[in-house]
Amino acid sequence: ATASDGDKGKMPSLLTIGLVVPYFISGPAQYIFAITPSYWIGRFIMEGRLLYLGVSLLIDVVWVLALAKRFMKKIQ
Repeated sequence: ATASDGDKGKMPSLLTIGLVVPYFISGPAQYIFAITPSYWIGRFIMEGRLLYLGVSLLIDVVWVLALAKRFMKKIQ
């Protein structure tokens, strides 16, 4: 086992924690997690507004583009 093996569970946890934030954190503090698409999916589940799915998709695209750009810089 390498040191990086222990890190494999952290990223999925960080990405999915936003899903439960709207249930447990109320008020402006919950918006700390607004940069994660899972937060907006949690809001959609709670409120049923399709707008939140659109926001989630938009944030997904922004993350993919930003990370792809960073990856392309690393491999060049």
